[in-house]
Amino acid sequence: MRIGYPIRQTNTIMKRDFSLDLIRAVAITLVMVYHVFKLGDMSLPQAGVRCFAMVCNPLFLMLTGFLNHGKTLEDYFDKGKWRACIRILLAYVILGSVCYVAGNLYDGKGVSLQEFVLRLLSFRLTPYGWYIEMWIGLFFLTPFLNMIARQLTDKSLRRFLGILLFFTCIASFFNRNGTVFLPNFWVSLYPVTFYFLGFFLARNDVHIPRLLVIAYSAFVAVGEPLLNCVFHTSSYLYFWGGFDTIVYALMAFMLFASMRSVRLRNVKTGGWSRGFLASLFTCT
Repeated sequence: MRIGYPIRQTNTIMKRDFSLDLIRAVAITLVMVYHVFKLGDMSLPQAGVRCFAMVCNPLFLMLTGFLNHGKTLEDYFDKGKWRACIRILLAYVILGSVCYVAGNLYDGKGVSLQEFVLRLLSFRLTPYGWYIEMWIGLFFLTPFLNMIARQLTDKSLRRFLGILLFFTCIASFFNRNGTVFLPNFWVSLYPVTFYFLGFFLARNDVHIPRLLVIAYSAFVAVGEPLLNCVFHTSSYLYFWGGFDTIVYALMAFMLFASMRSVRLRNVKTGGWSRGFLASLFTCT
């Protein structure tokens, strides 16, 4: 792996970076793939695909850090950037309401206003409302996180990331089923860890051999299903843990850096459905 010098900001108009669209498209696709398969009803190849797709959330969070690494307090509170959260919360309320009402009617349950309000405020109108709950905090923390990271040298930032990874992703990997080997208090801080990894990727030109990326991704995808075959039980065993463990943090970091190095040609902004498919055949 080679890490280059920090990317300097300029006042020139930047062209659209289609590699970020590629990362976003891959992450969106992996979210859908992940929810297609249900544990217990999967073949070995399906389990491998689902295992690989676990990297979707880390990719999204790193992309958040990458795209927002330049945001400042002035952007948020003087220029009104904070208002961007309104449309996200509005979408949650509308879509969450549809999910709640439709789900209750489908299950033959009545719709309770009290329950609706409680679920709305606790971000439980949908099974995945937790992401909005997490995101809204990360959204308002963004300019302050950037202030911290911008004060650090590259060496200090790497040390900071090492500490964050230890107390979140590494601790999450080793602390399982109520058994604690490492300090567990800060494990839930993993969104901040992924955010700073994205910030690091925006600030540095990271090159990882693609053969290494492919080998590690294949190891992650195949390893857990094979271990389940060896240690066969009545339920699927998460040997790698959840998406917040160091296994998926490393995989997301490597995939992100690898896709950042992809150069896409002849891709127009309009007609993205055609452009993305065309880009798969125009990579250099």
